[in-house]
Amino acid sequence: MRVPIYVTLPLIALSMGVIWWLGTKEKKFNDPPPASELTAVREKTLQELKAAASIAPEEPRAAIKVRPALQKLDASGPKASSLELKDFGELTVSPALDCYLPIAGRGADVMIDLATQLELKGQTQRALLAWERVLDSTPASPEQQDTARKAIARYRSQLPPWNVDPLTTQRVVLHARCDRDRAKLVEPMLKEIIGLLNEASSGVVECVLELQIGAKASAGKPQQPLALWFQGTSADSPTSKILTIPSLPASAAEQKQFLVLQSYKLIRDGLSSQSNLRPPAESSSGEEAAQKLSSAITRYSWGLWSQIFSAKKAP
Repeated sequence: MRVPIYVTLPLIALSMGVIWWLGTKEKKFNDPPPASELTAVREKTLQELKAAASIAPEEPRAAIKVRPALQKLDASGPKASSLELKDFGELTVSPALDCYLPIAGRGADVMIDLATQLELKGQTQRALLAWERVLDSTPASPEQQDTARKAIARYRSQLPPWNVDPLTTQRVVLHARCDRDRAKLVEPMLKEIIGLLNEASSGVVECVLELQIGAKASAGKPQQPLALWFQGTSADSPTSKILTIPSLPASAAEQKQFLVLQSYKLIRDGLSSQSNLRPPAESSSGEEAAQKLSSAITRYSWGLWSQIFSAKKAP
């Protein structure tokens, strides 16, 4: 026999009401949970975050796997943050290279906190900018600088170049002057270094090589020293200081590393003249300098460095 619909619908509503009442009659929705329950939930969350921090995500082999944000969590709970909602910026708008400069004045700890929280929000590009501000705009300790460089190296391996428009790229010329014999030796190395500089700047700067080749050294006389310097594209643009290199190391590998180191020193020297910018860390080897080109020199620093050569020489 069929049950009429005017009977079925009230029965369904009654059944649902009874089930809801039986399941909620002991619940107190308006009362806050006890402190012991909140503590238990907080401890459970911290343990889950620690477990997640120990699992490295799939990344390119060259990436440096480090999660400085989650490493700071401990059993005592997260530290109170001094950040406000406005400090994060408008997350739906693309940031500029100088993003978070005003907040950097509040110190390295605040910037690291900001970078950490941006990472947890999934704001990768903004987190990278915040880590860069730790290096170029705060008096960070050596340990904080090392953490920032590792984070920057990890992000840079995951993100596309900052600038892909050649019309907005700042052009800088790497000048080299030497005799004909030495030119054959250093030209391919300098071309490799040009590629390294362009990649490290993430498209902000385009370096080009201009090699001035002198006459072949006379028999029995020493070779002409190698001279290196940076300049803008016009003849009357400012130049960096000129490095004069009398001789190079013996092996080809050592020669390339030596030239990378000299290029890094020239760039660092130029950035040291920027009063509103913290210069990148010094380097003692070419291999270390090659790593620091992309992890210690921020993209904002690359932009300021290129602007040094865009003006005309003072009369």
